[in-house]
Amino acid sequence: MINRQGVDGRMPDCKIVTIGMEPDLVERLYDRLSLPQSVSFEHLLHPLIVRYKLGKDFGKRHDVHLFRNSVRDALPETDIAALKTIETEGVPTIREMIMSDRVACHLPADDVLSYMTMLQRRITEVLEQVNPVFVVGNYDSLHEGIACGVARTMGIPFIAVHFTSLPSGLVRANIGLIPDSALPIQYYDDDELRQLAIDTMKRFEARMLMAPAYESPVGGKELLRKLPDHLGVLMRTILAGASGNRCRFSMETVYTLMSMYMKRRYNRLRLHPARLLASVPDSPFVFYGFHMQPESTIDVWGSFFSDQFNVIENIVRSTPIDHLVLLKIHRSDIDSYSPAQFARIEGLPRVKIISPFVSSYDFIARAAAVFTIQGTIGLEAALLGRPVIVFGKNRLTLFPSVCQVNRLDEMPALLRAQLSQKPPDRSSIVAAYQEYLRPYIKACRNEWHKEITPDALKGLSALFSAIIENFWQAEQISKKVQDYLKMNTVDNQA
Repeated sequence: MINRQGVDGRMPDCKIVTIGMEPDLVERLYDRLSLPQSVSFEHLLHPLIVRYKLGKDFGKRHDVHLFRNSVRDALPETDIAALKTIETEGVPTIREMIMSDRVACHLPADDVLSYMTMLQRRITEVLEQVNPVFVVGNYDSLHEGIACGVARTMGIPFIAVHFTSLPSGLVRANIGLIPDSALPIQYYDDDELRQLAIDTMKRFEARMLMAPAYESPVGGKELLRKLPDHLGVLMRTILAGASGNRCRFSMETVYTLMSMYMKRRYNRLRLHPARLLASVPDSPFVFYGFHMQPESTIDVWGSFFSDQFNVIENIVRSTPIDHLVLLKIHRSDIDSYSPAQFARIEGLPRVKIISPFVSSYDFIARAAAVFTIQGTIGLEAALLGRPVIVFGKNRLTLFPSVCQVNRLDEMPALLRAQLSQKPPDRSSIVAAYQEYLRPYIKACRNEWHKEITPDALKGLSALFSAIIENFWQAEQISKKVQDYLKMNTVDNQA
């Protein structure tokens, strides 16, 4: 727990601002964290919440704010000069934020820029009012992108909480929206970390552990089971539109939802498993697993490589002719691809598509090399000692068999080098995995619709305590350096 103290012997007041939070998490999560009394949160709620609901759910609380009072409020004129000021190191560009947002990317750019101008002004207003020690956000919308940029320009750290999938239930704090920027905090000693790495590897190799994933509905029974959820989303959208409370920058239209649903059902009917590869071939091959999309790990972390079909074409261009290129559809995204897209892939030389209904493990274990943008498949391959090539910044480069693509025209030589390297020994894989797990603490998965257990609250409380301690110490060191420089300046002048 935090042990810092102020001048008078008590801990100084410390405020934290959360951005884009779902309303129910204020009471279900943040109000229940075990932190010192001098630590408090202020919440800038998700834009889907409306003013009347704010009063109904939170009464006279003064720590809960909205991006705007009503979706009917007029938006300001776009201020390009102001938006340009937040395009700094470690912050996505304004265009990248728009293109990475699942809703905004389909709207007229001029409208989105006007909305972003409003967000910039509102977030600046709240941060100036609260003066937090840091800001907490997510990865998956332009609201967090703007908040990250505003916080950076104000000198306030922006933290994004990241959840690992292998093993699941571990959480770390990232500085900004960059995937390999984990806050350098260690929660366990080296022996505990090493044992966690060894135990996880053993369970994974024994097929007792796999990355959790949402399963796309396959048959009629599963579609009927999921139908109430789909209808619920549709009804909420209809009601929001009918009441004039639909935020068009955060919620799709009824037409879009219906079109997406029908398109997915059509794609699923046209998917013929018999045409797809169900067993590992005898020929040597390289492997690429499709990412589920839209999804923040590819659209935000791997944004410059988010066009997966372009990535695949570059993999095919780079692969030696004596190797097949095998592509596996994500089991959570079975119905996202049309017959035309499958035809485009199958038209590439020596390419085969693996059935989404078979396990990836055997294919990864037998692959001559594995490609990934930001997916868990890259971690699975690294744990098995397979050569891995990643696109974009990725902490997987801690592993001895993993390298990163820096220039696309270097991919053929890079792949040849990977194919010729000797497999790493187990001890070096364990050491790399131990380092990979270092900034994580055990808490929970990011499944906020489920009950948040006491153990999850304990882990998240420890995470936030460590973040506060880290930034408070950095602030004190900075003050000491400034005082030292001031003192030396005075001495020199004298």
